[in-house]
Amino acid sequence: DYTLHFDGSVGPKNPGLTGGYGFVIQIDGKICYEESGALAGQIISNNYAEFHAVYKGLEVLNTMAVKGDRVFVRGDSQLVINMMNGKFKGKETSIYWPAFEKAKNSLKSFRNKYIPISFDWVPREMNSKADKLADYKTAC
Repeated sequence: DYTLHFDGSVGPKNPGLTGGYGFVIQIDGKICYEESGALAGQIISNNYAEFHAVYKGLEVLNTMAVKGDRVFVRGDSQLVINMMNGKFKGKETSIYWPAFEKAKNSLKSFRNKYIPISFDWVPREMNSKADKLADYKTAC
């Protein structure tokens, strides 16, 4: 089983022009991949950075997971988790919408491979590694 922990940040204020994203992929509880990166060049929000982290993490997982695997996506953003689960609709005019669409569209390849994905909210303290990777101060 794969677990993807994600997070994003923007600063020094939200929305802003400087952001970071980070994610960690675990196989059966052991870290096998981690990534962080900077986001700049446009006005972004914290939610945009978090959806971007989900998208990038799923992009990597798509190369790893095969039929029979399960994928658990976990983060401390209720908005991101609830939108990815289809519980919240969100607003197409929101800053985060393009990143949400990329994340949502990346699910198609998992469905085509019959790989189930669940999205679960976790408290911030259970997401500390992704949180550190996503810090906009160190990503830029």
